[in-house]
Amino acid sequence: EGEVQYAFEDGDEEIVGVHFKIKRQSAETYAHSHLLCQNETLLLMRTRWDQLVSGFYDPVSDVFDSTKIPDVYDCIKYDVLHNYHFLVKLHTHVRPLYRLINTVADFVIPQEFGVYRHDKLSIATRIAKPLLNRIVDNLEAGLQPRPNRRVNLYFSSESHIHALRNVLPLLGCPHNHTVATTLEALKLNYLTHAVLRLY
Repeated sequence: EGEVQYAFEDGDEEIVGVHFKIKRQSAETYAHSHLLCQNETLLLMRTRWDQLVSGFYDPVSDVFDSTKIPDVYDCIKYDVLHNYHFLVKLHTHVRPLYRLINTVADFVIPQEFGVYRHDKLSIATRIAKPLLNRIVDNLEAGLQPRPNRRVNLYFSSESHIHALRNVLPLLGCPHNHTVATTLEALKLNYLTHAVLRLY
């Protein structure tokens, strides 16, 4: 808990520092003269960071809004991955900032889908019930002597992946000991995938 609180406080200082440098840079240059990843302009980047800073911490009440952690994490991770070259030119140390916000995100984001295991299971089944029903139907069809297909692919949203991550281990499905015992340690990222095998 102490590490998370430290990350909140230190992370906010780092975010404000990066935000200030982006504002200064966008004020000193033409907003459309520097294209970032996906042709994003400095003006759009500044707007993202404006919203990030104003929504994450209220200096008047001295309160952090923990519901903004996923947005903060996504924004910082995006820029670390795709706009690192630009942030380095601003003499911004974004990797320590990413490590700080990653610590907080690892604690906060899984709790959005329930704090206790029975809550996680209840929330997960409500979110992913249609997808789970489809998976079960396809698995049952695969048990037929001559199934009409042997591979099924599902492409889904992040919330459904979180739900599957919770519901399958909690129902005792995984034979993989690591998956079954480290529910919170399963990091979901871009192109996260799961493989269900039927024998």
